[in-house]
Amino acid sequence: MKKYLENPLFYYILVPVIAGIWAIAAAVIFYPRAVVALQESKEEYTATQELLAQIVAIEPQRLAYQKEKGSGGSGDFDFTRVINEFATLFSIPSADFTLNT
Repeated sequence: MKKYLENPLFYYILVPVIAGIWAIAAAVIFYPRAVVALQESKEEYTATQELLAQIVAIEPQRLAYQKEKGSGGSGDFDFTRVINEFATLFSIPSADFTLNT
């Protein structure tokens, strides 16, 4: 039953058939999907660029507002402070969790 696996002619036929199936699948299925995905990515990029332009236009106003209010930001992010705030907020005692950074 497995004699055909030992015959090199089997592989001489099988490899080109598999390559042909792959080429047909790439032309019929994979390429159109890639074109659609590329078009969607271009549309998303354009929309994102518009949003970024709006954010850049608004950001100086936000910075000026923070300076007027006197809250120039709290400085660097502190992971332990935030964890402790959430633990306090949700009434989790410090004995019930460990903080490993």
